Amino acid sequence: MKTTFFKPLAFMLLLVFSCSNNDDSNTQEVVDDSPFPSEGLLAYYLFNNSADDSSSNEYHADDSNVIYEEDRNGVQNSAAAFNGFNAVIAFPNEVRFKPMQSSTLSFWIRTGMQSRYDLFDQRVGSSSSDNHNHGIIMNASEYGNMQYVYPNYNPNNGTGINETIPVRDAWTHFVYVKDTDTNTIKIYVNSVEVYSGAFTDQDFEVNGTLLLGVNYNESYRFEGYIDDIFIYNRALNTADINKLFKYIYE
Repeated sequence: MKTTFFKPLAFMLLLVFSCSNNDDSNTQEVVDDSPFPSEGLLAYYLFNNSADDSSSNEYHADDSNVIYEEDRNGVQNSAAAFNGFNAVIAFPNEVRFKPMQSSTLSFWIRTGMQSRYDLFDQRVGSSSSDNHNHGIIMNASEYGNMQYVYPNYNPNNGTGINETIPVRDAWTHFVYVKDTDTNTIKIYVNSVEVYSGAFTDQDFEVNGTLLLGVNYNESYRFEGYIDDIFIYNRALNTADINKLFKYIYE
């Protein structure tokens, strides 16, 4: 009798389990298994012995007096080293930060500098006579403050952010997000949001080159290491940024 009872029961359980599996397969979410966010990616620079763009866009940058040394994971020839004297990287026009458009800039930095340095600098104009007319500037003071300004004209009417973020002698991950849908600029450090503020975007024509390691008139230079720069034409969300923070090139 036990045999007669358990056979139908076993069949019913098997049927329910099978239907349950079918339901799960119909409602299963598609998981993005890429190692980093790919939507809206303009270019990314891993600095594996060059300043080449590793994306299919091939927006390669020009490096001058930059050498490639050990990165944060101990891999040789995999991080860009700036000597604070004459090292600079110039990016192509296609990756310049544009007005009226969302964007994200992600990078790793390590430096022991205790005086001002200019990291990223993109001027609206193409000559030093344009002074502080720029599309983006990022620098740091002797107090370890990381300043971000976008945009800035004469007189200064841009969005300035001055956050005290010590980065001396330790690899630190920075992400700057400009969201034109919400008119918000956010800063993330090591995947943690440290700043969120409103800004007013303004239309302007960009003629200057996006530079890394020096400002437009070469008065402030950077000494230290930069690695894994990612540039997007969209505003990344928290999940995207966490993915970038955990990304390791293999």
